[in-house]
Amino acid sequence: MLLFTCFVQSRAPGPMCTDYQPLPLTAKEKVSILHDHNFYRSIVASGNETRGSPGPQPSASNMAELVSIIDTLTTWDTELEEVAQRWADQCMIDDHDACRDVARFHVGQNMLAGGDTGPVFNSDVPDLVQKWYDEVDIFDSSVVQRYHMPPRNGADWGHYTQIVWANTLNVGCARAMFLSNSDNPPLRMEFLVCNYGPGGNFQKRPVYKTGRPASNCKLVCYCLVTWRFRGKVSDFYAGGWGSILDPGTDLSDYPTLPRFIDQLRSMNLPTDVDSLRGLIDKVFKRREE
Repeated sequence: MLLFTCFVQSRAPGPMCTDYQPLPLTAKEKVSILHDHNFYRSIVASGNETRGSPGPQPSASNMAELVSIIDTLTTWDTELEEVAQRWADQCMIDDHDACRDVARFHVGQNMLAGGDTGPVFNSDVPDLVQKWYDEVDIFDSSVVQRYHMPPRNGADWGHYTQIVWANTLNVGCARAMFLSNSDNPPLRMEFLVCNYGPGGNFQKRPVYKTGRPASNCKLVCYCLVTWRFRGKVSDFYAGGWGSILDPGTDLSDYPTLPRFIDQLRSMNLPTDVDSLRGLIDKVFKRREE
């Protein structure tokens, strides 16, 4: 009998680390990461992603056309963040954490490291997430129906498919900084790890079900979503019926959204629709510059 034992990594720099420096994500970076994931998912789910090899990408019937930080949709997960931080602290940029699963579900993982020769390297975290999503350029749209790994020696598309995997509901990310001695001259590396649950990229399973956006969602959920594509923010929606919230609406008037309201208030964010629309405009402004 072959036994496989997982060892939980300690919250301390691993033996592979040189000149380790903690670099926790800020609250604004976490919001940006979450919204970037949701923004990319919305493009694909709505059938507006024209890229691919071949493309375009089909729309998704079982992934919310637009997703948000709320109970039943993609939300920041502190447990996944903690597991990601413990792995980032190992400074092992070429290996995935084989022991990342949690009691609730199997966990998927995306990783990316960037470096510079300067004493400090601060990458733009949204740019790292975009690099994962941009794998859509080489993604074969037929793989949506039945996932498989890229051809041997081919470019990777697994980061992209994890971002748009329909059944993934939670994400938590973490970061560390250290010196890479394998480069000459040594590089100051910034290492971002994102964990996803339930994880995706299962062989022979669909990335998502194709069809009219959100027409095959099995979750009975109350959701807050906003349509934003090609520089335009239009309407907010609430509830499984997709009802439009009028300008001037305050979300605290909706008793079905208590957790989301608490999240907004804990981050000192507004609960009125107009202010939130302005916030999302700022989050995605870099996409238009």
